[in-house]
Amino acid sequence: MIEWKKVVDDLPGGIAIFDDQGRVVYVNKRMLEKTGVKDEKVKTDPLSLIQPR
Repeated sequence: MIEWKKVVDDLPGGIAIFDDQGRVVYVNKRMLEKTGVKDEKVKTDPLSLIQPR
């Protein structure tokens, strides 16, 4: 069985998964690389993933 986290981590795009309460469930490596946000910060401040252009 393939672990879903490995599949999501290997995707070329940034992925953030939220639960129905708006809490971060998982963020793949690419999203962390693209935003420069640390995994710990994402869990406490999910809006840190959103950057103005």
